[in-house]
Amino acid sequence: MYKFGAAGPNNFDCSGLTQYVYKQFGKSLPHSATQQTKYGRAVSKSAKLPGDLILFGSGSYYSHAAIYAGGSYMWDASTTGQPVAKRKIWSNTYVVRRLV
Repeated sequence: MYKFGAAGPNNFDCSGLTQYVYKQFGKSLPHSATQQTKYGRAVSKSAKLPGDLILFGSGSYYSHAAIYAGGSYMWDASTTGQPVAKRKIWSNTYVVRRLV
């Protein structure tokens, strides 16, 4: 379930989910979508692969973090009371980072 400020294992906010999942693969991330843009290496949108980190925003502020699921889908924690789910990518304003 989504819960602001939560980082698992039962409740998550968006960057808490990505932080938790990548930790399972030995990758350390901060609990902030903006800060997560500084980790891994940049990948073009056209070259993204399932498992890549997607961060929504631009410039110096990013408001949402997700994990690319393939096609036009991502895994994320999006809204209070909603479960973590596979959802359609809803914006084209994002960057991709590869950590694994």
